[in-house]
Amino acid sequence: MTRPDDRRIARRVGALVAVVALAHAPALLGPFVLDDRLLIIENPRLGDLASVLGFFSEPVTAHLPGGASNVYYRPLSFLSLWIDRQIWGDRPFGFHLTNLLLHLASTLLVYRLVSRWTGRHDAAPLAVAGIWALLPVNVEPVAYIAARHDALFTVLYLAALDIFTAGRHGWRLAVFPVVAVGAFISKEMAVTLPAAAILWELLVPRAGSRDAPRDWRSPASRKARIGVCGLTLVALLGIRLAVVAGAPGEGSEPATPDLLLVGSVAWHYVTILAQPLAYSIDRSNDVTASVAAAALSVVCAAGLAVALWLGSRRAPPATRRLVLFAALWAVVAYAPVSNVVPLYSVCADRYLYLPSLGLVLAVFAAIAWRPLPAFASPRVRLVAGVTAGVLLLALTWCRSTFFTSESLLYGVSLRSSESAMLRNNHGLVLRKRGDASGAARELRRALEIAPSYHRARFNLGVVAREQGDLDTAEEMFAAYVEAVPADPDGSFQWGLAALAREEFVVAAARLERADRLRPRHLGTRYHLAIALEQDGKGDRALELLENLAPRDRMHPRIRELTARLRRNASATSPPAVSPASSP
Repeated sequence: MTRPDDRRIARRVGALVAVVALAHAPALLGPFVLDDRLLIIENPRLGDLASVLGFFSEPVTAHLPGGASNVYYRPLSFLSLWIDRQIWGDRPFGFHLTNLLLHLASTLLVYRLVSRWTGRHDAAPLAVAGIWALLPVNVEPVAYIAARHDALFTVLYLAALDIFTAGRHGWRLAVFPVVAVGAFISKEMAVTLPAAAILWELLVPRAGSRDAPRDWRSPASRKARIGVCGLTLVALLGIRLAVVAGAPGEGSEPATPDLLLVGSVAWHYVTILAQPLAYSIDRSNDVTASVAAAALSVVCAAGLAVALWLGSRRAPPATRRLVLFAALWAVVAYAPVSNVVPLYSVCADRYLYLPSLGLVLAVFAAIAWRPLPAFASPRVRLVAGVTAGVLLLALTWCRSTFFTSESLLYGVSLRSSESAMLRNNHGLVLRKRGDASGAARELRRALEIAPSYHRARFNLGVVAREQGDLDTAEEMFAAYVEAVPADPDGSFQWGLAALAREEFVVAAARLERADRLRPRHLGTRYHLAIALEQDGKGDRALELLENLAPRDRMHPRIRELTARLRRNASATSPPAVSPASSP
């Protein structure tokens, strides 16, 4: 039979889930943006299960436009995207829904963990879970499909911590490393999980949590549990070492970190938290290393540490230990994204997804034990809590609406971040809307920001060719093909530019190169046949078209061109000699 307390808790948790889902609902209707297309729409390896399973045997190298490169190994995240694609096809709604469900699962795990760690089942754990889930800075892991890595690894990370801290059964120590590896192969930030578990082991059970079994306090049990955490960490580092060692090429790992940059990144994150509506989906080029920014980050960290100490210095030992654990957990979780471990992308909102949880827990535990006199009344606390919840909901809802259209997202983002990637994508949106001059302007700006951003050069070439600016198109495609010779689209578009200039021999050579890189591509074969026809090689053009797949040969333009080539061949061929007139 369900107890009244259980029903009350269930109602509270249900209300929390509903509010969090409502706050993020606008993003469900959003399209694919930025890396979403690269990861899903344009990713041939999501086409079949065998290709997806290949992610388990080889790493992926990511290149930041104009910047460093990094090797990562996240096969579980790619597998989740493949499953979504099998269910939803190329409809973004389902991918957004999965991200939201993962966020809701993390919210429930936060409530469960805080309830266990504090021994409280009242509004306190509900408040921690709600504040974290509704932080505006945490919209990106929910609304941005390409942030699936962050959403999935956080669920597994919290699940592993839940398994470790629940205790009571020895099998949990065997399951913990398995779930930890699952989190790690979703995103490398899970390397901090063993350290978080050790911190909990050393601090929280001693605080007298009522769910901590007495035998956990024995030295032998503690050594065994810490030993499991140590072995888990060794396993995770071993996976990372194998991934880096097996990565193709050189220079896949960034250089030694710049501590001035590390401090500047910390200050930049403070400004992000202080401006919840000054949003940008890509902050990679925003951070400039400076002594002033680094000093300000040190001042903020020191001020926060003093505030936490003052808030909890008269609290019971259990509360003080929980504050210390949460603060250290936030620091440990933040270390990989502070650029102490160099990243190929310097700064992004989604990097705060896990570190913000430790910070919220530390601050709440420090101030909730002894509230300010003005909040002594339960009614005042209720009104203040509801007001804060409504404000967070409104801010999160507003940020979620940014993802409802590409034009809105890039427009808002470019007011906060000067990014080559955003300029490039905004240019593509303008091109789609028919604003060719605006598209060209944005693409040129992208190249000014990052001269080695070759995709922007390719897109500028396409826009220039479509507008008849063939000199610019020739220049852009020539540079692109030199930089990315293995991309068939580069040779294809370069060939189209030559075809438009009526340089048929040159066009045929470029399109033949594209045909070798991507055999029997319909568009390539069609335009190659036109170039060959204009160059007087109709028989070769006809042969190429007849070698297409039967379905492609039925395309109206292919059928029309094939018929014309056959007519021309018949008209120019010599008359057949009859047997009677033979010599």
